[in-house]
Amino acid sequence: MASAGFEWRQALGSYDHLPEWIGYFARAIDDEGWAGVVQAWVPRLMPALRTALFHGAIRTAHAVRAIDAVDTAPRRGELARALGYWAARYRAGRPAGPHGPAEDARAAVVRAAADGARRYLARPDILHPHGVTGAMAVEILVGHIPATAAAAALAQVHAEHAVLYAGVEPVDEPHPGRPARR
Repeated sequence: MASAGFEWRQALGSYDHLPEWIGYFARAIDDEGWAGVVQAWVPRLMPALRTALFHGAIRTAHAVRAIDAVDTAPRRGELARALGYWAARYRAGRPAGPHGPAEDARAAVVRAAADGARRYLARPDILHPHGVTGAMAVEILVGHIPATAAAAALAQVHAEHAVLYAGVEPVDEPHPGRPARR
């Protein structure tokens, strides 16, 4: 549990405070509901999207998808642990540039994931699939945050992909195992 004096701003990015983070989120989920916590915290954590190879966002998205289907105590606990991990590992990534008007953020994130997959095919690398799975995690999360935050999340995906896939041109040809369209 988070101590009464837990100051989240000072603890952001401090893995030594992981137990306090988990307690903080468990209490917040109990007090405010999981949807309110996700709405408030995913946008705060989004600048650290690429931290630990996107694993904070990926784990949070899995927890959100599960709890959205069926809200149970174990799933609330997993959401608290996922958000706690993301907050404890927080390291701001590449600053996202200005983001334009809100478009269909979910569709745009899926397009970014597909672009990442094509870049992975161009130059397979153990790090490159994380950009795809990280983007797909954001696709899940944008359905649970305000539209303005969704546009910012999309901008963060693009910023992180620019770093991750720098200098890698996407493959435009079909996969060799799939026949070409005629």
